[in-house]
Amino acid sequence: MPPAKIAWRQISPDPQHAWLTEDLDEGFEAFLPLSSESAEVFECHSLGISTNRDSFVYGFDRKTIARNAEEFLVAYDTAVDRFRRQGRPEDIDKFVENSPLKWSRNLKRHLKAEERVEFATENIRTVFYRPFTRQYLYLSDIAVDEPSHTGDYFPKNDKESGNRLISITDLAGRSAFSTLMTGGPVDLHLCASSDGFQCFPFYTYAGDGTHRRENITDGALDQFRSHYADASITKWDIFSITSTPSSTAPTTASVTPPTSAANSPASRMSARPQTLVIQRRRLLAPKDLCILRAAPTLPTNP
Repeated sequence: MPPAKIAWRQISPDPQHAWLTEDLDEGFEAFLPLSSESAEVFECHSLGISTNRDSFVYGFDRKTIARNAEEFLVAYDTAVDRFRRQGRPEDIDKFVENSPLKWSRNLKRHLKAEERVEFATENIRTVFYRPFTRQYLYLSDIAVDEPSHTGDYFPKNDKESGNRLISITDLAGRSAFSTLMTGGPVDLHLCASSDGFQCFPFYTYAGDGTHRRENITDGALDQFRSHYADASITKWDIFSITSTPSSTAPTTASVTPPTSAANSPASRMSARPQTLVIQRRRLLAPKDLCILRAAPTLPTNP
């Protein structure tokens, strides 16, 4: 068809600079972010654990992981000794080019600082490597490239913490949006090897595993209680919502609060449409569990 006969339609971007807006939810920007500089719903969050050397530190057999991790740390310490003996050469890449270890940027930084680490069996943890699949992990600095904070959310000295963690696809995900709740630390690529995952715990702890505190802000609790006119709503009610996934949703999760009752605040909240909102695009039907932004529903008469 000649260009002159095409029925052109002029379009303009919205305030968020999106051009294709036909399937976008205009009310999305009014919802509370799960976490931001002003805290909003969650005070803290973290990426999952990124080892950059899974074959050395992950596995299903505890003895194998202990052996592999110890061999890795011995080889690293040997490299530190050789680095010192050779007069601390400036060209780190050339220095490690024939080493059997996987030299990531962080490991090279540790080498240059001549940092050492000793093997300790208590660093072997169980981690959700993929959905519903736990593996042993030797979780310590140097051995693991980016330990993140997810291990700290489940302290070694508090094995019955009762903590829960919601993991969601990070920004600019290449696979379908995913979310999963776990009762332990998670790998960076929990639900998709091509994407990273952000983690939102219910409890956080001090560095030594003490001083447990709830991660949902008091401000978020006040807003939910005010909106639903229900002072009995708790932070667990906000965190854990029993939902019925819809077939229209690309990926959803159905989770249950630690304690549930037919007429609990969480049950009453989940009965309201769109208690949580996943993203600006209208992909999910009422009662789907959505995790990118959370907010009380906005009906005229709640």
